[in-house]
Amino acid sequence: MPVTMILLEEITIHPKLQSRADPIEDEITEEVVQELIEHPDLELPPVGLVNEEKKWMWDGHGRFKWYTMAKRIKIPAEVKTGEFGDALELSWGANAEHGVRRTNRDKQKAVRSALMSKRARSWSDNKIAKHCKVSQFMVSQMRKKLQQEQGIEKGEVTYIRNGKEIKASPGRPPKQKETPIEEPSVEATIEESLTEAFALIDRTIKGLKEKHGGWIRALLKIKQPEMFHAKVVQPVARAVAEANRVLGQLEED
Repeated sequence: MPVTMILLEEITIHPKLQSRADPIEDEITEEVVQELIEHPDLELPPVGLVNEEKKWMWDGHGRFKWYTMAKRIKIPAEVKTGEFGDALELSWGANAEHGVRRTNRDKQKAVRSALMSKRARSWSDNKIAKHCKVSQFMVSQMRKKLQQEQGIEKGEVTYIRNGKEIKASPGRPPKQKETPIEEPSVEATIEESLTEAFALIDRTIKGLKEKHGGWIRALLKIKQPEMFHAKVVQPVARAVAEANRVLGQLEED
């Protein structure tokens, strides 16, 4: 998708499209804003917008804030066609594969938004989980909680039965007993987290090789490879070492 420079003042910010529940740490904000101020040619990855006219922002609220604080006038963006509902749907999976890693509260906010929307309310738990990029267990638990608190059970809900979707009224699922959803084990959770982390590293490296730009190009341009080593290489090395330590303990147990 082509990237264009969009005036910050043209972008529409709506609270429902902000997928994060927890703000990004002030330390990160300060560092990024300082880099943007000191290096005018430095550009962050494009933000996500929907609708050429309204320009609803569904991804990149942190970057929008940083560009505003750095007194930038324009920001790189990818603009998709669609309306507000399309932007809302896209926002549920925002930040899952890039940027500052989502917290559990961020994930829960995305799931809650999906379950409370007219568009996804009747989706199966599995479909919502894939769209929000979370576990099906999280979606199922959140649905039960919202059904008790706010009565989202109005209308039909789609159940999964033997790989097929079956519509039924909430509280009246298909007569055949539902297969219980088991909470993932500690080992499975750790494995999922490690897989996600290494996949993110792999995607990042491939993306940088393909584009031959981004942070590496900027750091080489300003001749600060030591910053890249301190901000990227060392944290990754520590994370891998910690992962090996935890896995070693599990094997001993």
